[in-house]
Parts: sequence; structure tokens; C-alpha cells
Amino acid sequence: GAESDLNISENSEIPTGVVVGVFQRNWRDYVGTIQIEESKSQSDHVLVVPLDYKIPKIRIRTRQLDKLMNDRIVVRIDDWILSSNYPNGHFVRSLGEIGKLETELQGLMLENDITINAWSPSILNSLPTSNWKVPESEYKYRRDMRKCHVMSIDPLGSQDIDDAISVNVLKNGHIEIGVHIADVSFFVKQNEALDIEARHRSTTVYLPDRRFDMLPAILSEDLCSLRGRFERLAMSVVWTFDTDYNLLDTWYGRTIIHSSAELHYQLAQDILDGKKIGSSSKPPSSAKGEGIENRLFNGITVEDIHTDLIILHKIFLHLHAKRMEMGALELESTEVRFQIDPNTRTPSTIITKQELVVNKLVAEFMIQANKSVAEQIHRAYPSSSLLRRHPFPNEHNFAALIQCAKSQGFSINCETNKSLASSLSKAYNPKDPLVNTLLRMLATRAMSEAQYISSGSFSIQDYYHYGLALEFYTHFTSPIRRYADIIVHRQLWGSLQKPRLPPILDDQQVADLAVWINHRHRSSKQTQQEATELFQALYFTAFSPSNSLTPNLTSDAIVFGLRSKGFYVYIPQFGLKTMVYLKDKDGNLTPSSILVGGQSVSLSEFTLSQDHSQLTLQTSKGDITINVFDHVTVKIYVEQSRLHLPPIRLELVGLDQGSNQKRKNGLNLACNPLKPSKTLLPTLEILFYGNPTLQKTPPLLLH
Repeated sequence: GAESDLNISENSEIPTGVVVGVFQRNWRDYVGTIQIEESKSQSDHVLVVPLDYKIPKIRIRTRQLDKLMNDRIVVRIDDWILSSNYPNGHFVRSLGEIGKLETELQGLMLENDITINAWSPSILNSLPTSNWKVPESEYKYRRDMRKCHVMSIDPLGSQDIDDAISVNVLKNGHIEIGVHIADVSFFVKQNEALDIEARHRSTTVYLPDRRFDMLPAILSEDLCSLRGRFERLAMSVVWTFDTDYNLLDTWYGRTIIHSSAELHYQLAQDILDGKKIGSSSKPPSSAKGEGIENRLFNGITVEDIHTDLIILHKIFLHLHAKRMEMGALELESTEVRFQIDPNTRTPSTIITKQELVVNKLVAEFMIQANKSVAEQIHRAYPSSSLLRRHPFPNEHNFAALIQCAKSQGFSINCETNKSLASSLSKAYNPKDPLVNTLLRMLATRAMSEAQYISSGSFSIQDYYHYGLALEFYTHFTSPIRRYADIIVHRQLWGSLQKPRLPPILDDQQVADLAVWINHRHRSSKQTQQEATELFQALYFTAFSPSNSLTPNLTSDAIVFGLRSKGFYVYIPQFGLKTMVYLKDKDGNLTPSSILVGGQSVSLSEFTLSQDHSQLTLQTSKGDITINVFDHVTVKIYVEQSRLHLPPIRLELVGLDQGSNQKRKNGLNLACNPLKPSKTLLPTLEILFYGNPTLQKTPPLLLH
């Protein structure tokens, strides 16, 4: 991608090789579009241009040319004759008309090997109904925690609530903190039809306007969801802390809970901050029934929740500080969501995630629960526990980070995670907080990808989670949307039995399963990223040059990488990180003129310094330099493309010479307050379902 070359020096030697044999071809179904030039010939053979730029054009034969010309189609490769420039293939099916949202989303999912079929009747018929009650047999052996103060804290509108936290102050002053996770393994029995389908899906797939659940809705949104008003089955980790927040004991087991508070993040933050919460305290955008009076149960009060959150916050600070001392990293990533205009059903606003203290609080307790469970299942099944490791990154990957930090006078030590964390903390410019944000984003990009493993396939030192600075880690806290967590629940329950149950899977079976789950998670993450880029393009389409109904959209951007063809910028307003090219495909300068100090100057040439630290623009008013972390003004538009998804383009408009003053005043964002026109390009028929702001966002693959 455009950002992938940030860690590669343009002057460095790239290792090359020669293919001497192919053992097995990785051919699959490809999504593509018929090339117009080829369609004008009299032959039945046409060339199909795949969406994936890495795949060559594919020659197919079809007699449905008129019907398929404006469609995205699926093709399959049959052979590739040595004397031909293109492989031969055949038409499989049409996905629909080019530019329609449903068509493009289907294409993205298929390209990433995501296929979601409807639930089979046999699976649906095997599920309990919505009036299901906890069986009497479960009360006999589960720990009853229905009278404890249990609360869930999730994004506003979440329906798949798979985690909750409880606080209980004992008579001796010790504190019990419980993390309660939906007991999905009670409903999903090993090797039954639902289990096999959930294993195949492996994860819930989140798109900007919808999600494809790993489990049927009756489970994910109802019986497994830890909602208020209902008794629910849970798998729990309960810690006992003394008054100095030292850990005294850890208990694991199956429980029955009854959530006393169903909170969203902003509401929980307001309660923690001591803000006055009344019956009308609800976000302006929330639906009917979102008020505080509909979120409290079992006689709990706002004051009770405030007290519990204060306790949780104190312990959170203690636990978080200990992990930071061990070398845990606080990295940055951009999460984007969309609000939908109810009249046009198009993206009306792009929202970048703002993290609150309670977000970090909840995340810390989930991390601690995952850590505790990892230690327990490894003690029980040292050769076949499903763990999650985060390998040490390649030092080569830190080149862009080190170079950018150096330009600001900061030194980055990446020998260990602790030295890296310390360096990033010190690399702070009080005049421009975005500098530290960008450096942490570059550090995130340098990371290796976290992966599921079988403990028997790696040595103990290789279990280490680099980003979290933990010796043992797994995924336990989201079984509604991750199949790995279901396996971990089964392993945890087996480890607690007396006598201990034999492993449910051996080392090779766990290793094979880990490979599959890693593949599915990677595909899901890639699909989500590409779908987000598609929705961003749909939003910016209203500001494209071909749309005369709206003015140009310009925005302040911060430079974070210089290249021979232009420079990389980050636009916080929209969560965009992309390239600003100073030359078009034909080698012509673009733009021909820019604004400097409010005056237009013509651009004649530009050069990149040998150490890539400075870009010099030759203008009619003399040389002007662009440095890393400079602020510039760019125009944002969408370049129309029939063969591929429409890419977002940036064009340099001017240099922000007043950026230093803005940084002193803390004004890092400057964007025209424009809203998209209600009239989009006629080729874009966009159909949205649901409210994307209500969907949970899956975690980064770093965790």
C-alpha cells in the first residue's frame, strides 16, 4: 500500500530472486471489471482487470458482454500459457452494478476470503428461544454473584455485551474485583453444528454500517449478552486485593450474574467525574429508552456506581503503572466511524474515536483477565493451551520512526519495549501534541502482528507479548465475537475440574486451529480497513471536482514522511494518512501553483535532500522548504475509477506559515465546516442499514 514503503529507504538495496519452480498455485476467485477497450473488439475474448493491483489482467470468453460491461464480476483462472502475457480464465458470476455499495462490499469481502452464509435451519432449530431461563441445575454448582454490583461499560447502543465488571468491598477492607465474561461455551457445545460453523467464521466481521456475527443473534444479542434485567451465565475471574491494591488471590469459575448497570462509555465517564446525572441525562443522538433510569437495576444508584468506579479507577492506575514499568507500550491508531444522514442515507460525518479514561480502565481489566487465564490454562495444559503472542518487531521497521523523531531533536531507543516506551514518552512537543501522536502511530506501524499459537509449538520465552509486556497472554474476554475465546473458556473449565480434564485438543490440533483463526482475523481486519476507506471515499465524493454542487474541501494536514514524489500527511479531522503527490503519472508538476502567505506562487520544481529530511520547492518567489511535522493545507477529493474502488486523492494547496502560532494556541485542526451535498454522483447508489455508531469496534491485531 501507499504507507508500506515508509520503512524502506529509496536508496537501499532490495533483495531480489528468481522463481525456479511453482509447487502449488494459489489461484482463487478474483473480483474484476471488463476492460472497455477490449470490449469493442469482435472477439468473444475480453480482458478482466482485477480489483487487486497485484493480479494481472485475466482473459475470459463470454457471450454476455453487453450484460456484464457495467458489473463487478467474479472470475477464476484456468491456466497460463507460457507464450501469453495474460492467464486464461472463465466467468463465475456477477456481483452487481459498479458503484453500488452492496456490490463493492461483496467484492471486498470476497477478495479477502470472507464468505458469510445464512444460518442453516438445523442450527437455528437447535437454539433456545428468547424466553430461555437459567436451568435449575446451573444454580447448584455455579458461584451466585447476582447480588454483587456488576456493571457493563460498552459503546453506546451495543447489543453484544460479552464482558462486565463487579466490585465488592469485604468486611476486612479487602476488595474483590470480578471480570465476568459471557459463558458462550454453555450454548456452543464442542463439535456440534453451531460450533463447526462458529469455528469456520472464527470472528465477527465489522463493517462501517453493519456486522456479520460469528454467532446467531439469539445468542450474540440476547441469551449470551450480559444485559441488565436478566440473569446470565458467565465465566469469571475474581481477584482479591488488599487496601494497598496488592493481589492476594485469584479465583476462576462459572458464575450466575445479574447486571446492575448497563452503561455506555460517556455515561460511565460522567459518573466517574462526579457530574450530575439525571433522568434526562442521555446523549442527544441516543434513541428513546437510553436515559439513566433505563440503565440501572437491582436498586443500584448513581452514587453506588460512582463509588465503585472510583475504586476501579484507583486499582486501574496501580495495575497500569506496573505494566508500564515492565515495558508496556501505549501506541496510537486511528479508528474511524460514520454517522449516516437519515434523508440521503449517505455518510454525513466522519468521527475519529476519542478515548476516555474509562476506555482505558475497562481495557486494563480485560488485559489482566486475559493474563490471569493464560497463566491458569498454561499451568494445566503446558503443551496445548491456546495463547496469544506478540513477537519482537524487526529493528529495520523503526527506520521511519527514528528518522521522524530525529528531525525534531528526539532520540528513539528501540532495543527493548521498555526503552521504546520511555523514548516515546520523552518525544513530546508541547507546542504541537500531534507530534507525539504521529510518532506513536509510526511505532504502531513498526510492530509485528500478534498471533494465536499452541503453547506446545513454541518455547516459553517466545510466548512473550511485546506490546503488553506480559509473559503469558490469551484471549478470554470476547467469546461472542472471537472463536479463540470459546476454546480458551473450554480449556479454563477443564483446568478447574478435580481431577483435571484431559486436553480438549492436542498440540497439533491447537496449532492448526491457531493458523486458521489467525487467517480469519487477518482477513476480517483487512476487510474492515478497506471498507472504511470505501466509506471515506463515499463521503468525500461530494467534494470531487466533477461535482459542481459543492465547493472544494480543504483541510490542515501534518507532514510525517518525505519522498521523491511528494510527502505523506496525516489529517486528524478525518483519520486520513496518505500521500500528497507533487507530480502526476505523466511527470507534470501538480499543482502548478500554491498559496504562500495568502499569495499565489507558481511551482517550477522540487527536490528531496539526500538524507530525506527536507523537501525544497522552487517557486516564483524563491525556494520554500517542507520539513517533517510541518503543517500544510491540502485539497481532498475522490478520483473516479471504473476499474477499481475510487481512491482518495490529496493536492497541495498552500503552506501553513502560521502553524507555529496555531501550535502555541493548541489549534491543530483547521477544516472547512462543509457538509456533503445531498446529490452524489449518479453512479453511486448507497444503501446503508443500521447505525454504524452503535457497532463495537474490534481490537487491533496488536492485542
